[in-house]
Amino acid sequence: MHRSRRATLYCVGLALLAATPVFVRSIDAQTVTAGTRVRVTTDRLGRMSVEGVIASSTADSLLLSIVPGARGRVGRDTITLARAEINKLETHAGRRRNPGEDTAAGIVAGALVGGIVGFASYSPCREAGLFACAFSPGNSGEAAVWGIIGGGVVGAAAGLIASLFHVSDVWAQSDPQIRFGYSPRGAGIGMSLSIR
Repeated sequence: MHRSRRATLYCVGLALLAATPVFVRSIDAQTVTAGTRVRVTTDRLGRMSVEGVIASSTADSLLLSIVPGARGRVGRDTITLARAEINKLETHAGRRRNPGEDTAAGIVAGALVGGIVGFASYSPCREAGLFACAFSPGNSGEAAVWGIIGGGVVGAAAGLIASLFHVSDVWAQSDPQIRFGYSPRGAGIGMSLSIR
């Protein structure tokens, strides 16, 4: 009985191993059609992402027209990629603004610059009068804190304004990342299936 169970496991493992590439290819062929804008990552190009439009698609390859001016230019207008060599395939899902990220970047940059300027420009107050030095910092550390606060506020406003003009592409992974593996384990076989 022990040998028949091992033989069954080997048969199931080999069947899954053989069926997985067919399953992946059938999903890819349905989701990626000619005219779709994609971003492809492949080892053939040094794990670099290339943006383009699918000119034609078969069950085992893609003909990609490279988008002029896009990141990842490969020195030619078209490239043919076998589906087996594609590590990651993403489709263009539109463009969007991200005011949160831009505002946060503005706050960080403004606070950093403001803190440095506040620290470097500190000079003690020497004016006479009841309220003459009431709102001036007492030392360079206080000046840096006020610079951080002021710079952060100005940076937040600048980041929010910049987000009106900063539009980024949104990419969605179009194919499932399916990995199947098996290895001998003592008297049996170990199998793993990963779907992302």
